[in-house]
Amino acid sequence: MGGLEKSQGHYYRIQGSTFVIEYDNTQNHANHIHCVWREFKGDWGRDLLAEHDRTAPHHADARRREQQTAKAGKEASAQ
Repeated sequence: MGGLEKSQGHYYRIQGSTFVIEYDNTQNHANHIHCVWREFKGDWGRDLLAEHDRTAPHHADARRREQQTAKAGKEASAQ
């Protein structure tokens, strides 16, 4: 599912009885791909994408902005 032109996002999902594969290229004008393979037995206890967002160096700027926004909100509500 998705666009045919450059910078139009697209998403594909393949699902079997024991697994799912997702290919997602929908953010930042379709220039950032996420691909996930999940097996229904055993991996549902971990949120692998959230773990990736928390630890991957290329997400550090977004984490820093979220922390600054949260800090500013707390300071504003304390006044």
